[in-house]
Amino acid sequence: MAYRWEFRVHGVDVHVQNEPDSIATREELDDVGYRFPNPRRNSQGARIRQNHGGNWFHFAIPTPAYLGPHVIDYWELFVWGTVNAQAELKEVHIWSGGVPTAAKLVVDDFYGPITDREFSERFYINEEFDNSLVICIYVEFEPGGEITFGGAGVRIYADAPARWG
Repeated sequence: MAYRWEFRVHGVDVHVQNEPDSIATREELDDVGYRFPNPRRNSQGARIRQNHGGNWFHFAIPTPAYLGPHVIDYWELFVWGTVNAQAELKEVHIWSGGVPTAAKLVVDDFYGPITDREFSERFYINEEFDNSLVICIYVEFEPGGEITFGGAGVRIYADAPARWG
């Protein structure tokens, strides 16, 4: 018998890798035009504006722990939100316990460019893991770039251990 677990986190939980040491006031941001990431969190997720360069965004995913033998058949990760025409979601990496997994996905190879649209993407991965998971997403920005992360998560499929029957 196979079991399935799904774990999701809301977009407000996203962590920006390269943030300024101090967040400017809204007036300062309007004057400089969002030279650095400017996260705004609300019930719809986290909206991030950045005017140039790239940045990594990280979602820590609650991960099931089972003490005993088990087999991960496969799993998938998903991420959803909205991105404008001046930003593009480029890469998705998965880390397990502070170590990069083999799952380093170049988004264009799977779905074509993720830009100027709502997105709800799934990536299927056939790799075992035995520690906490982090989904890392790389976005490139041009002037006026903006992305809103609605959330992210994983779905895990596993065979039941023999003693579960």
